[in-house]
Amino acid sequence: MEGRKEIKVLTNEEIDKMLMEGGIEQLYIRKKIDENKFECEITWLPNAEELKTTWKIDVWNCHGVLKKAEWGLGYGSMPDISPAGKYVDIGYFSIPVKHDVELTDEESEKLSKLLFEIIDRNGMINMSGFYPVKDEDIEKIKEIIGDKLYEGDKEDDFGNIKELIGNISDDEMNEIAFMLVKHGAEVDTLDELARKVEKHVKSEEGMKYLYFTLGRIEVFETLLEARKRTENLDMDEILSIVYANFLNGLKKKTIEYLKKNKEAECKEEDKHGR
Repeated sequence: MEGRKEIKVLTNEEIDKMLMEGGIEQLYIRKKIDENKFECEITWLPNAEELKTTWKIDVWNCHGVLKKAEWGLGYGSMPDISPAGKYVDIGYFSIPVKHDVELTDEESEKLSKLLFEIIDRNGMINMSGFYPVKDEDIEKIKEIIGDKLYEGDKEDDFGNIKELIGNISDDEMNEIAFMLVKHGAEVDTLDELARKVEKHVKSEEGMKYLYFTLGRIEVFETLLEARKRTENLDMDEILSIVYANFLNGLKKKTIEYLKKNKEAECKEEDKHGR
């Protein structure tokens, strides 16, 4: 069965995003329109729609993280799913499990083999990107580890992100996640990353989602730093430090954003007279 074809005018960023998300069998650039616009002929895979799944394996630097797409994609980062869940490493992969369970060696081996099979359907472990995990794959995972898999709950703020932020589309969330991945390697700090990605945000809700995601990355980086600096610090104390850092960092970024937004509104009012 041959996939459908279409002609589209795309920017470099849009081409990169489409290739990373998957579903494309071939993308041929027919002609250059200007410095950042190209007329492209796209051949979609017959199963392109199947690639739009709730669960993904977020691969970065030859390591895959199993997660729900709504938990945030990019950098192969592990979202903060505590206190109800945690991530465990099983070689090339990290898996979300309930906070009070551990995986046996046999479970880890079988699970790793299954995740490699899922990756191999659309690429390989040394190709960064977001690999789709079908519902039947999740059922196979549950057959291996039973009810140990953490799937989120009603109290999980990632699960309710749209309710928290407002009316933000899946496309805009994916676009912001992609831009974070694309520009992440070009900068040294989260503030620099924010300034780069802000240029591509199209709505107020998108800006909220950007800073929500940046806050989560900050938590992850702080936790890694805390673990590197000490081997004896109590984990509750580490989490307390991380949480305080997250709140302070997010508060600072939010205040900066609101202040900037307010200044822009004042300038607009002055331009048109009060």
